[in-house]
Amino acid sequence: MRYQETRIIFTEDLRKLCVEQNFYTKGNIDEYENLLGFVDSKISLNSDDFIFLAKNIYTHSETEMSIPCIGFLLVRISYSEFTLIKK
Repeated sequence: MRYQETRIIFTEDLRKLCVEQNFYTKGNIDEYENLLGFVDSKISLNSDDFIFLAKNIYTHSETEMSIPCIGFLLVRISYSEFTLIKK
């Protein structure tokens, strides 16, 4: 049997993370809405998506946190679902 992992982030969880960590202080409302829209539009997030999000947050934030550290925080707020792959 094989399983496939699907990872998602709920926009409300991302919004809370940004508030708690004081992220996105250099971004405007359109950039912030684009960030949330990107997460909302994805059925499943892959590693490249997490890095894209971490870089986006880093670029629009005044933080000493590194991109990998932000990526780790994003993974921690994500949810995984495992689905059986039928042959």
